[in-house]
This record gives sequence, C-alpha cells and structure tokens, in this order.
Amino acid sequence: MRRYGIQRYSKSVWAGAKPQPLLSAEGAGQGKAVEQEAQTSQVPAPVFVAERLPDVNVGDLVYVRKRVTKLDGTINQSADSYFSLGTGERSPALIAGEGAGGHIARINAISPVREVQEEISTRMPTGPEAGRLQIPPGTPIFEVIRTYHTDDGPLDVAQFLIRGDMAVFDYKFAVPN
Repeated sequence: MRRYGIQRYSKSVWAGAKPQPLLSAEGAGQGKAVEQEAQTSQVPAPVFVAERLPDVNVGDLVYVRKRVTKLDGTINQSADSYFSLGTGERSPALIAGEGAGGHIARINAISPVREVQEEISTRMPTGPEAGRLQIPPGTPIFEVIRTYHTDDGPLDVAQFLIRGDMAVFDYKFAVPN
C-alpha cells in the first residue's frame, strides 16, 4: 500500500465532513479493507519517547496505545502511540481511542496539531517484533517515529513498525524557498 506522506495528514481526511483515521482513508482509497486491534496501558517511557516529549523522562509512566492493523486480513504494521499521563488526563477519548478521525483528531482536540515529524529508517525486526507482525523470515521493516507537534509542544510520539514488503512511501511536496 502507498503511504502518501504529506497528503495523508490533510485536515479534510481526519477533521472534514466525514472524519476518518489516516490508514482507513488511505486503505479505502486503494481498495484495501483495514482492520485494527488496540489496547491502552501505562508503561515506563522508552528512551526514544523521553527524547521527544519535553515533560517525560526515561522510565516515567506514560500511556501507550498499542495497535496492530491489517490490510485485507494480513498484518501490515504495529503502531504504538505514547503520550504523558498529563496529556491523557486532558482527554479520556485519547486514552480510550474513541471518536471520529483517529488518533490525530484526538491529539488535535487537546491542542491544534501544527507539524507532523516522521523519522523513517529500515532494519530487520527483532524476534518479538517479527512475531507481533507475523512476517516471514528475512522480511525487513520500516521503523517510523512520528511526533505530533502542537500549539502546546510535542504531545504524542508514535513508533510504527511496517512490513517492508507491504509499503511504499510516496512523498510529493512543494519546494520551499
């Protein structure tokens, strides 16, 4: 499936007349059935989260919303979104994963999202990651670390592990001055 980097974050997708989660909108546009399983819990903040959320230190308790998504019945990615306990207190819907427009809409309801930063790398999965994704041996993954920057600063950091054999990143954008 193609992930249309910049266009996928259009407010018309997640906050428009018919708000949809980003992956659901992209999947539907490409004729794919999208399913998701999710659960939220509290965990100690990993290093990559503490490095990106200014009010979080390594080991502090944070919320994590762990999701596994499927395209046409096959797991394509895991998506773990981390946010501080304080951010969670501001939005029970964020903790529960409820509401139209998906995760970005729930963050935006707390504080307007101004920038989305994605750091993309590729690597081989660890044993537990390969098991969670149910991928064949030798299949690389894309690791995407996404940070939502809002009027209140960075509020959410997500780690996506995406099967390398099921994704294409397609970016088209205006050339800045």
